[in-house]
Amino acid sequence: MYLVMIAHLLGFMTSCSSEKDEPAPVLESIAVDNVTSLTEAGEMSVTFTPKPAGAVITAAKTDEKGFEVAKVEQIGNEQCQLTLKVTDFSYVKSGEIIRLTLSQADGVSASANVTVEDPFSIEGRYGLSYPQSFTLYDKESKQTIGLPVIATAEEITDLAEIASMQFVTVSNVVSNGWTADLFELTAMTDEVGCFLTGTQKAVDKIIEQKIPTSLRSFGITLTAKNGRKTTLPLETYVCPPETTFQNDALTATASELSDADFRKRGTLDAALSLRRIGFLEPLSTSDPDASKFEQSMMYVLDGGGNEVDYPVMINTINITNCELDYILLGAENANLSPGIYYNVYRYELNWDYRGKTYRRIAANINYEVTVK
Repeated sequence: MYLVMIAHLLGFMTSCSSEKDEPAPVLESIAVDNVTSLTEAGEMSVTFTPKPAGAVITAAKTDEKGFEVAKVEQIGNEQCQLTLKVTDFSYVKSGEIIRLTLSQADGVSASANVTVEDPFSIEGRYGLSYPQSFTLYDKESKQTIGLPVIATAEEITDLAEIASMQFVTVSNVVSNGWTADLFELTAMTDEVGCFLTGTQKAVDKIIEQKIPTSLRSFGITLTAKNGRKTTLPLETYVCPPETTFQNDALTATASELSDADFRKRGTLDAALSLRRIGFLEPLSTSDPDASKFEQSMMYVLDGGGNEVDYPVMINTINITNCELDYILLGAENANLSPGIYYNVYRYELNWDYRGKTYRRIAANINYEVTVK
């Protein structure tokens, strides 16, 4: 009776083992006979032969992230079959090598490498389109500006396969303390895309920092309806809402500025200030964006932040060469006290894509004028 029970138990064993009664030989190596491609559900099988013949495999595992061994079983006198299952498509890359460890009951093990082929992979099928910089926060409207990030594909119908987009960290390099949790994604309703918007912490940080920050440490992960993922880096800069332009040439006396005939003209390099608010490179005269560039005078502030009626300076910036043409002009009985004044100018540049217009840069340059 006991022998019958033991026979039944042996019949239910799923390990890859010899049917002979003598002790199984010690495992020396594994010969991989066949590897199937991943199914759309994320499974693949590996057929192998333990060496020497008759070696017993009781367990199998892999330390590769995103995979687990679902089962291992004998399929013939000598061959075994192992089933690998994807647990997280974030780690799956077609062509990658997975290391398997197969063990006997006494702990003796051997390793084998198999290559993952995923015919359902979306790697290389998609891209991203977005402006190269954007203002994180518009000081005048007191609203955040979301970076438009739009998915692209050679076949426009492929865009329908994208199920979601995520903002993720892609590098261990941290730039000025910026982390992924400082941003939020909002899905677009009329495009396969999203808006990357800064949280209040991000707004406070960029205002305090006062200079642009690269987002190269981050990327966007696209997830397809079949679970496949691909992560694409972001090559853009998040920029502050204002900067201050300083130059010793912007100096005049109180008496000069009280003279209606006083004029002081000049041309200065404003490239640094423009870069700080997102105009990273001069626009060429042939660039369509050059005609969309807008600049306007907002107000004049004294050193205490109070508005002043008198326009100390009038200026224009040439966006194609980043040169500032300015005029310090006098007015009869201006009665300006000596001190520091700021002529605040606003600069705007939108981003057009697929016939739609998106807010991009809306920032101020505070031109510091010294009155002696």
